[in-house]
Formats: sequence, C-alpha cells, structure tokens
Amino acid sequence: MPCVVFSQKSQLKQGDIYFEAGKYAEAIQSYNNYKKINKKPDALIKRGFAYLKTNNPDACIADMASAHTLKSLDVKRFKYSAQAYFAKGDYQEAARFYKTYLNTLKSNDVDWESTVNEIKRCGYAKNKKYSAQLAFVENLGGNVNTVFDEIAPKQSPTKVGRYYFSSARSESTGGLRDKNGLADVIKGTYCSDMYYVDLQEGNWSTVLPMDALLNSPKEDILQDFSVDGSIIYYLKRTGQGASSLYTDTFKLEKNIEILPVSVSLGHFNPENGDRDLHFFNDSLMIFSSARAGGYGKYDLYYSVYQNGFWHDVNNLGPEVNTPEDEVSPYLLKNGTTLFFSSDRLKTLGGFDIFSAEYTSGTWQVSNLFAPINSPMDDREMEISADGNSAVFSSNRLASKGGFDIYIAYFKEQLFGQMNFVEMPGFVLGHNELFAINDSLSTKEVVQENKPVEITPLPEKEFVTGPLYFQGDEDVLNNQNLNSIRRIADLMLVYPEARLLLQSHYIAEVLAAPVINGINSTLAEKINKRIDIDFIKDGRAPIKVLYDKPTVAEQFRDTKWDIFNDQNQGVTFRIKFAQVVQMLKSDVLGVLPDIIMEKTAGDSNYSYTSGNYLTLADAEDAVEKMKALNLLDVEILPYYQGKKSTEEEAAHLSVSYPQYQLWLENIKNKARNNLLRTLLSS
Repeated sequence: MPCVVFSQKSQLKQGDIYFEAGKYAEAIQSYNNYKKINKKPDALIKRGFAYLKTNNPDACIADMASAHTLKSLDVKRFKYSAQAYFAKGDYQEAARFYKTYLNTLKSNDVDWESTVNEIKRCGYAKNKKYSAQLAFVENLGGNVNTVFDEIAPKQSPTKVGRYYFSSARSESTGGLRDKNGLADVIKGTYCSDMYYVDLQEGNWSTVLPMDALLNSPKEDILQDFSVDGSIIYYLKRTGQGASSLYTDTFKLEKNIEILPVSVSLGHFNPENGDRDLHFFNDSLMIFSSARAGGYGKYDLYYSVYQNGFWHDVNNLGPEVNTPEDEVSPYLLKNGTTLFFSSDRLKTLGGFDIFSAEYTSGTWQVSNLFAPINSPMDDREMEISADGNSAVFSSNRLASKGGFDIYIAYFKEQLFGQMNFVEMPGFVLGHNELFAINDSLSTKEVVQENKPVEITPLPEKEFVTGPLYFQGDEDVLNNQNLNSIRRIADLMLVYPEARLLLQSHYIAEVLAAPVINGINSTLAEKINKRIDIDFIKDGRAPIKVLYDKPTVAEQFRDTKWDIFNDQNQGVTFRIKFAQVVQMLKSDVLGVLPDIIMEKTAGDSNYSYTSGNYLTLADAEDAVEKMKALNLLDVEILPYYQGKKSTEEEAAHLSVSYPQYQLWLENIKNKARNNLLRTLLSS
C-alpha cells in the first residue's frame, strides 16, 4: 500500500480526507497519530465509525462513549453505538441505543422509519439467535482472504477444488484510482479483478489473477459459468449502478476473435443495474433486478430460452420477494430449492441467506440462521456439486477485512443437488417446455441454443506503469517481469500495437539526478525507471491508462514537463551520431536535450539533440552545431515521441503543416543531390 507521510498538524485533516473517501483503515491511522484526538468529540465519532467499518466494534463503542463524555452534540453517536452492539450480536444493548437515538428524532426525519425497523430487527434476531445450526462455517483463511473485499465466489464446474472469485485487493489492475479512473493514492480505491485458487491436499494454493485480457482497471465481478464450464460470464462496471456483461471461452490462444466481448443476453439488463446472473441450465437463467413492476427494491426474476431467444422475464412472486432487496439466487439441481440473500426485516442483521422450497405451487421461505448468517451481511451462496458444502461471502466480524469468502459444511447432505430436472416446476408452462426440449437431441440443442448476441469489439483498457529498478541487474525484477508478461500477452493479441520505452536514468550519468539544476535524492529514486508508452496511432483498439509517478509540484523538474507536453504532437530532433556502442564525447556536455535511442532489431545507438516544435528552430540549431564542427547531422521528425517515416509524415502532414515543410525539404535535398550527381558526371 502506498506510504504517504504527513506532519503532526495535518494528521487530523488527512484523517478526515481518508474518512470522506471511505478509506477507514487509513483514516484510523491518521486519527491515531493526532495526539489531541481525545479532546475532539467530532474526531472521536469519525474514528469510532471507522473502527465499526473495519470490524472493531469495541473500539467504536469506546470512542462513542468518550465523545458522549465530552458532551458531543452529534446524536449519531447513539446510532453508531447501536450498530456496534448489533455487530457483536448483543441485540439487547443495540435495541437500547437505537431507542435512545429514536428519541432524538422526529417522525419525519430520514432515519425515523429505518431506526424503528432496526429495533424490530433486534427483537427478531434476539429470539432467533440460538436456532438450530445447519452447518459448520469457517473462513477460507489468510491465503485467500485479505483486508480488502473478496466476493462472488464460484466453484469451478470442471475442476474439483478450484474456486473463482472477485477481489478489490492491492494487486488489482489499475492500482488506486478515483471515480474518474485517474491514479490517486490518497482518495483512490482498488477495483475488483477476478482471481482463482485451488484446494490441494487440504491447503490453499497461491491466489492467481485470471488472464490480464479479462481483468481491467474497472470493476470486474464474476457472475457464473455455462453449465459445461466452457464460458465465463462477468460484469464490467461502466458507471454508477451500471455494468456491461462480458463473456470468455477460456481459450489459451491470444486471438482477437475470441477476446472477452460485451454481449446482450435477452432481458438481462446490467446497464440498468441487473446483477447476480445464475444459470440453472442452458435454458433457464435467474437474476436480481430493481426494474419497475417488482415488489420492492431488488427482486428475483427468471427467463427461459426457447425457439432461439430468451423470453420475457417473470418475477418469482411475493413469497420470495419483499419490499426490501432479494439478491444472489442459486437454484439446486432438483429445481425446487432456491437459495438467495435478502435484507428484509426478519434477519439476524443486514443481508441473510434464505432457502425457499417450491411445493404445491407456492414457495416456503426459511432463514438459515447462525452460523451461516451473522449480524452483518451474508450473501452469494453457491452449493457444491455433491451438496455437502457451500461457499459464500460475508463481512462478519471474523473477516480479515471487508467481505471474506467462507465455506459452510452442512450437517446433512443436500440431496436435492443430486436430483436433476430439465425444467423446474415453478417455470410457467414448464411441461410444454420440457416436452419441446426432450424432443431435441443433444446435438440439435447445441446447434440451436445460441443465447448470446455479440456486439462489436470494444477498446481494450490496459494499465501500464513504469519499470522501477535499483541498478542494471535489477531491471528484470519480479514485479517488472510480471508487467512485461502482461504487455507481451496484449501484444500477442494486438501485434500492430507499438511501444515507446523511455529511460530516465543511464549509468554513464547522461541523465543526472537533479531537479531544476539541484542535486536530489528524490530524482535519484524516481528517475531509475523505464516508462512504457503505447503509440497512439489508431492501429490497435487499446485504451491505455498510464500510472506515472506522483511527484509534488515543488519537487517536479519543469524540463521534463515541457518535454512531455511537446511530445503530444509533432517535434523535430537533430541526429548527430550513430554508433554501435555508447558514445563518449565532450560534445555530450555542450548540446541541449540529448536523447539516446535504439530501435528494436537495430544494433546501432542514435544520438539526437533538441526537441523543437518547428522546423525553422531545428534548422537554426543545425547552424549552431556546424560551429562545433558537427557537419554530418540530420533533422528527423517525431510524432508523440516516436520517429516518423516519410510515409507516416506524409499521412500526418494534413494535420501538421510542419511535416509538410519537412517533406518539401527532403524533396529539395533529393533534387539537389541528383543535380550534383548529374553535373559531376
């Protein structure tokens, strides 16, 4: 995690910045470094809330009590105390603080109704706290879970012991980014990538990310697999509450024709917030949606695939759905037992996991209670193929931080997972659908079942950052090798993409560790890097996000900023030497803006001077170089920092008139050389 140092007097302010950004662990650290916090009731309440969000309810309760002693006027201290006691499972104390908070409110206040409901929830949870236990539950442990969120666990349909999930951990693609996708180590957060882990001889393997071509700088949330395990479905967040559905076929070849693509899947509309996609089989999908016409917020719906398309969705009805949220459906293979999560009033707290049994035309819903459910949020349960266990996510107090993945071992096997039906009884017209499907051979089903309509291939978003090193022997360190492999994978798919590598440090001290002429240890550290830039020439549909080093304004070298700004368009450089080994010459200390270049496949090093915006300025510099007895020089055109060929210059000359001037000079020189040759002969 990035380390940022702040002075004592700014710790409180920095804690508030982290707090507002929802980075509660960092906020706690800053608040703890503020020595006068025990005299600041407002800061104590913020730190206490941060403790609550980081699974430390006792510390939250202590801070709220201290704020109360200091006569805080913020009545939310009662609400936060209630939430902390509720998280601990102390429902009686939670109810007492909720009632105290309610006494400070008016009936038209925003929190009035929700507080009344929480008091009712306390009563329900207290009575159901010691219900019969259906399973033994354990955390997957520190090899899998982190202080960040691990969510959407799915068991591999083809490989026993393999589990897939999404996680917003520090290794995720893109690093810390703000809401606009820009790098921000202070307020930024990590976005979820998709990972997998194997259970081998009772131990969890190293967690590995899924292919870099699947994961992106945006939220990538695993949804489900096709029944045969050949297709993965996942959501890529595109905006607030909106996503796009993507698929991948697990092909090993880096082929642009089989890259993950955005797809349309009947009436499943992630662009409008639909989520939690679950396939019972190739002909039935269930998902959650907050679309109009439901019973409340998110409801559970299903859709059937028949005669070449997905039919209109059907709501699962008021026995399953309530005015609150119902999400994360999973249907056993018997087609009659449905698992889902809901934050309805009758829960142990937040989202609980429920089962619903379909019998005699109605659903009978039951809470699974503790230890599967907890005072916090429990969701996304998926049952194992043998019905003996299940995985789910929860942010209960036992979590490493945020949501963790847990496994539940059932006391009694769920035999419904072993009884397969083609079409569940709750599906409208299921008998007719069964008859139609039963009349088709397996081959015919495979040929006719084409539920996915592929949309045009979008831009591939890719994050690249500098390769940092300490010395020549450290350039290919593990972190840099991983970055290079990701780029190599991308270029196998997009061989037309071109890279520009820019080094800011040379052992021969051509690039000195100075900032604005002053020796700097910061420059020594930051300049030991190689920037990797993709040439923006439209050849490959790649959208690149660059993680450049963040340097405070007072420490930035303005020369590099000017050079970088110039390289956004056309510039001219003067080549004065081309050698097979590094040049050693006194002229290196005289000429301005010296750049050493090497092109892949070329054994020579080229040395250029200057980075001029106009051809006229470059020609003036040539005249000055002649005074230094540098006669064999050549003006070369560059576009976005890369040398252009004559063909590229001709193409760009329409937009950049300076290129047209350079091309005319080339033609004039060629004409003059030809004339000299003719005269001499």
